Formats: sequence, C-alpha cells, structure tokens
Amino acid sequence: MLEIPTPGDLSIERDSESISEVEQAQVERDRTLEAACTQAQRLAALLRLSAELGTSFDEVEICRRVVNGLHDTLGTICWR
Repeated sequence: MLEIPTPGDLSIERDSESISEVEQAQVERDRTLEAACTQAQRLAALLRLSAELGTSFDEVEICRRVVNGLHDTLGTICWR
C-alpha cells in the first residue's frame, strides 16, 4: 500500500538530516584538530632540533642530536 507522507513525517526527515550534518561536521572538526595537533608537534620538534644543532660543533655531535630528535618526534607521533 502506498503511504503518503504527512507534514510531520517530513519534519522528522529534515531533523534527521540536520543531525547527520552536525555529526559529520563534528567528525571533520575532530580530524582537523588532530591534524593540527600532529603538525604542531612536528614543528615543535623541528624547532628544538634546529636550536640544538646551532650549538653543536662536530659532525658526530650533530648526527647524535639529529637521531635523538627524530627518535623523540617519531616516538611521540607513533605512540599517540
């Protein structure tokens, strides 16, 4: 049997669509916030590494600081 929607049924559908849009917006906001957080962590790590390299004098010391800096950064990002 064919059912004809009443105005109340259409209102419920519109409310469902609005809720879905709000949920999608929240998911997108969460993704954007997580990406910004990851980018900020990487930038902070690069700034720390840059500051440390400025005080290094020999090649061995520079390599050691780079490896330690990468370990700190990748460890932070991978274990989040």
